[in-house]
Amino acid sequence: MEKRWSLTKKIFLFSVVLFLSNFGYSQADLMINPKRVVFDDVRDRVAVVELFNRGKDTTTYNLSFVQVRMKEDGSFTNIIEPDPGQNFASPYLRYYPRRVVLAPNEIQTVKIQLVKTNELRPGEYRSHLDFRGIPENFNEKNEDSEVDEGGFKLNLTPIYGIAIPVIIKVGESSTKVAVENIELQENETLAFNLSRQGNMSVYGNIEVVFTSFGGGLETLVGRINGLAVYQPTKFREITLDLSGHEFQSGELTVRYFTQDNKEILAENSLRID
Repeated sequence: MEKRWSLTKKIFLFSVVLFLSNFGYSQADLMINPKRVVFDDVRDRVAVVELFNRGKDTTTYNLSFVQVRMKEDGSFTNIIEPDPGQNFASPYLRYYPRRVVLAPNEIQTVKIQLVKTNELRPGEYRSHLDFRGIPENFNEKNEDSEVDEGGFKLNLTPIYGIAIPVIIKVGESSTKVAVENIELQENETLAFNLSRQGNMSVYGNIEVVFTSFGGGLETLVGRINGLAVYQPTKFREITLDLSGHEFQSGELTVRYFTQDNKEILAENSLRID
């Protein structure tokens, strides 16, 4: 064993790629619009996503679908099999191109097409389209890596990824949402749960207002835009920093609106004496 190693001992190159995923619409130098795609009851078959490279370097982006689970704290973890009550959307979607090369300040469109609609049953289907950026000089950076004492070459090249949800909704939604367990903590942080029941995800904006018992005037003290609770997650824990405001003798009201702010999906209040 030792003799074989001595004959074959060479410098080995290990490329360790550091994957940094952020499930939002902007990471590093890539901007994506829109930040979520929804096919509502298969009426529209094609969606368009715009990519914009606001960086200084030409970058190649590899596209692929990933499957994720939303945790109660709002973070994500990759999965292979769907959780009970969860359906993946990727079997019913095509996208092109699958690789995009963007020069600085260049814009490129990606088309997502709905397919095999006859196989869809009522409910919600969700996958996340991942945009994985690889710098133009990726290989050159690998060659410049240093050799350690054991004869191994170790490369740490950060590769940034963005994933946006692509959702297919079929049929009527039975989903209901509620604001629960509101608590104003000592560090002026408001904590509450956004609970979801039903067959589909919810998405909207959070608004927190304070109403004084004396004057009755509502004051906006906090807001979160674009907050989702994805199927099949039952609730999401929310915290919101309300520092800089004074709350004495009144009510803090948490409202969860639709994305266009036209409909209140859930509302609850906390009395402060």
